Amino acid sequence: MSSPAPTTHLDGKVALLTASSRGMGRQNALEMASRGADIAANYSSSAPAADVVVDSIEKLGRQAIAIQADISQSGAIANLFEKVYEHFNRINIIVSNIRVKSFGHKSRPVLGSKAAVEAFVRCLAHNMDDKRITANCLAPGGVKIDMYVEAARKYIPGADDWSDEKVEEVVSHFSPLGRVGVPEDISRVLVFLVSDNGFWINGQVLTVGGGAVA
Repeated sequence: MSSPAPTTHLDGKVALLTASSRGMGRQNALEMASRGADIAANYSSSAPAADVVVDSIEKLGRQAIAIQADISQSGAIANLFEKVYEHFNRINIIVSNIRVKSFGHKSRPVLGSKAAVEAFVRCLAHNMDDKRITANCLAPGGVKIDMYVEAARKYIPGADDWSDEKVEEVVSHFSPLGRVGVPEDISRVLVFLVSDNGFWINGQVLTVGGGAVA
């Protein structure tokens, strides 16, 4: 008898997403909920925004909770996991949403830290081999979220006085596809990775940036 076909649906899964009250984290939470996952939405300080995310997920027919935690503190991380287990009794998927890509001349220290994250993901994938847990890293290019124009203007040389429209026009040319990324471009790839269809991808860093070169 053949095995059931893999799927990108997340029915019955519980996903914990850090920094998910706004921006890319918010979009990832909503996309995963739309595919059937129940969501634990972590936030640091923006409780009203997190409540909006929870309300939006519940309108999709899924369960959701918002949990405040400063994930730079190990004790807060442990407490975060305890609260998710108390509410859902399991965690199937963990998504660590971190900061946006940096551009150009001021990005060297940031790029160094991202290299450490990439190496960590590869090591984590090997350490989880006996548990059938995969670990991957998404490396987005520029994405139009709330911090996008501010970040681009900060890191593109000479862009301090540019209008928002000029910033977007210039950055759109970084990609051969001629546009700036949108949150859905990233969240759809994420859903694939954490679904049954993405199981054979493990220990990888996937650049999702429309072929952009900055």
